[in-house]
Amino acid sequence: MADDWKEKTEAPTQKKRDEARESGDVATSREVATFFVIMGGLVVIWFAGVKMLEGMGVFMKHSLSLSNADFTAHGIQRLLESTIEDLAWIVAPILIIPVFGVAAFLVQNGWLWTSKPLTPNLAKLNPVEGAKKIFSAAAFAELFKSLVKIAILLWVVVDCVRDEWQNIPLLVDMDPWSTFAYGGKLTLKVVVNSAWVLGLIALLDYMFQRWQYERKLRMSKEEVKEESKNTEGDPLVKVRIRSVQRQLARQRMMESVKEADVVVRNPTHVAVALKYDRAKMRAPKVVAKGRGLVAEKIIEIAHKHDVPVVENRELARTLFKLVEIGMEIPATLYRAVAELLAYVYSVRRGVRG
Repeated sequence: MADDWKEKTEAPTQKKRDEARESGDVATSREVATFFVIMGGLVVIWFAGVKMLEGMGVFMKHSLSLSNADFTAHGIQRLLESTIEDLAWIVAPILIIPVFGVAAFLVQNGWLWTSKPLTPNLAKLNPVEGAKKIFSAAAFAELFKSLVKIAILLWVVVDCVRDEWQNIPLLVDMDPWSTFAYGGKLTLKVVVNSAWVLGLIALLDYMFQRWQYERKLRMSKEEVKEESKNTEGDPLVKVRIRSVQRQLARQRMMESVKEADVVVRNPTHVAVALKYDRAKMRAPKVVAKGRGLVAEKIIEIAHKHDVPVVENRELARTLFKLVEIGMEIPATLYRAVAELLAYVYSVRRGVRG
């Protein structure tokens, strides 16, 4: 196992992350969910605690007065309606607390909808594998973490109660409502202090879960290469495909030279072929260009198909740098190219005449 971790030194690819997420494998901390649920309970108590107590009081009052109730059909109906209404004030706020558990998951992993975790897996019914999980290092780590959390929370409770220890015997002489209020205040103090501690534990546990999750998803160099081959293809094949594509594009470019109006050269290093069709183009267009051997080939094809070749170093260099194949020339070169084409057209008319 240690050797596997040593071999897996590469960060997981996006494909690996997406596959893990689709299968429901995400980094989730139970401590974060616990913290959110406790905070949800505090919010419910803070905003609806008084209403819940009033509802409990009304419910108990109605329950104790059942001996005087009207047990006719209409009376029983009214009794049920009032009972449901009383229970609603008590239960409805509590039903909000699970929403905080859902929010804890969304905060950690965002929206995730997948049915794969619900797919039956017979391997999970294997008692041997189940025993291995129970006595695994991860299980002992969770046990140790739970014991540490319980010890910290006990320390927080003791620390809160220690300051009030001398006042607890005095509760005997207090009226029930004062005793209840004092107990509620002390309980709220313990819960709030525990919530802050649980928040810190949740943050640390979430960071640990993220680190452990990233470590689990790590890949070896061979896995990264294999995935790259499967998704993008073999690098050698891709090089070959690009080479063929460049060759085909060059062939199409050379075919365009035959239809060009003029080729501008410099004198052999650079060659640019131009074509202008007044009916279809707003300005002359570069149909082919190249340097070195490609330029020589363009000039050779131009001579072979009687396309005029004109030497103009500055214009050839400028066209080669600024204009890509298939693009029209910029407005700054209109005059220079127009003079060039006018010269070519005049030569052609002279030859024909």
